[in-house]
Amino acid sequence: MIWRDGTLPEDAPPFDALLSHDLLSYGYTLLEHGLELSDLDGPAEPSRRAFENAATAIESVIARGEATPARGFHRVVAAAAFHLARFSARAYSLLTATRNDQDISPTERCLVLLMLRDLDGLARLVSRSRADDQVADARLAEQLRSAINPTDRGEDLNEAIDVLDVVDAALTDAFMGAISVAMLAFERGEQGLITEATSRLQVGMRGAGSLSMVPQWWCHRLAIHLMRGLWESSFHVVLPTAPGGGDAGDWDRLRATFIASLFRRGRSEIDLWPSQLEAASRVLDTQDNLVLSLPTSAGKTRIAELCILATLAEGKRVVFITPLRALSAQTEAALERTFVPLGKTISSLYGTTGVSEVDESILRERDIVVSTPEKLDFALRNDPDLLNDVGLIVLDEGHMIGTNEREVRYEVQIQRLLRRPDAATRRIICLSAILPEGDEVEDFVGWLT
Repeated sequence: MIWRDGTLPEDAPPFDALLSHDLLSYGYTLLEHGLELSDLDGPAEPSRRAFENAATAIESVIARGEATPARGFHRVVAAAAFHLARFSARAYSLLTATRNDQDISPTERCLVLLMLRDLDGLARLVSRSRADDQVADARLAEQLRSAINPTDRGEDLNEAIDVLDVVDAALTDAFMGAISVAMLAFERGEQGLITEATSRLQVGMRGAGSLSMVPQWWCHRLAIHLMRGLWESSFHVVLPTAPGGGDAGDWDRLRATFIASLFRRGRSEIDLWPSQLEAASRVLDTQDNLVLSLPTSAGKTRIAELCILATLAEGKRVVFITPLRALSAQTEAALERTFVPLGKTISSLYGTTGVSEVDESILRERDIVVSTPEKLDFALRNDPDLLNDVGLIVLDEGHMIGTNEREVRYEVQIQRLLRRPDAATRRIICLSAILPEGDEVEDFVGWLT
């Protein structure tokens, strides 16, 4: 709070010269206690608070402190602690300043890319590192022999070699190998590969600890927890192989293709955010109506996509209602990106009033139809049977149900859907960034579900 470019102003209080050291010691000790509690499967909240307070302490030293060689390492650790505490935004703010930092080690850069979910960048880093002839086993063994017995040094090794430098290179290479195995696990969805990657990291962590190689020890320790958290929130774990324990239908094929297509995106998407996990536990029960209230950019659309996936697996179609034309076009593009790779068709109904034969054909034949309430109302007035094989209706921007003319039309359309004789055969999901508190939201949920 007081430092400016690593120095204290003249009128600053007389802080102890060891204040930074004490803060770092406190932060790292608290972080270690949080990791130990997590390893023992202790309660989550004390661990989360330990991670948060550890990150805050470490960040306070590096935010405006001296530009020491260890500053990049401390920043990576603070970001990891924030990440483990589920403060991803604070972690990201630290990582953006660290991503291109040339002073951080390859293992530290791995942690940065893993937290940023830049799996393509992580794969490139691992490939470059493992392809380096300097870390080949034979080369490392030769360097180690030369460091231990300087008289055996060959012509190409005529400079003094530090044993710890050789060990550091070997640990880094083994770390990259473990990350490579973990990447394969996230691609294939195999728990055994994650176990193998964790086992390799634990071996490296013990080796680093026995030689007091502190940065390496922390990188291995944090990598184990970051990978474990990523795996536990990954689609492979969160999405079961058969929804509801019943007939899987086309679920297994769609699930596998869905996960693979997200993994292959420019920025791989392989896990659910903390804000999505509670809702995700209910998306596969296609008889369960949901009202989902999350802030903008907190992941409502991904929950809707999972609900759509479960409905498509049952051979039924989906109608996605958006109250605004511009939002309909945006939603159509987002759904195309996700579901076209799965072989599904998406079209939208919005624009002029009235309904044409083309509109009815779209509503009758497409797997997913995006529509405004007015367009859907016109179509259903002409042919109420258009929804007979629709298994899910998604209501976007549910907070836009109110007293003005457009809001009332949206509410009336929903009311008509709820009063259809076949309403019980159709799931309804309502998405909203803003919902009232207390009795009002309870009344809204009760009316809709």
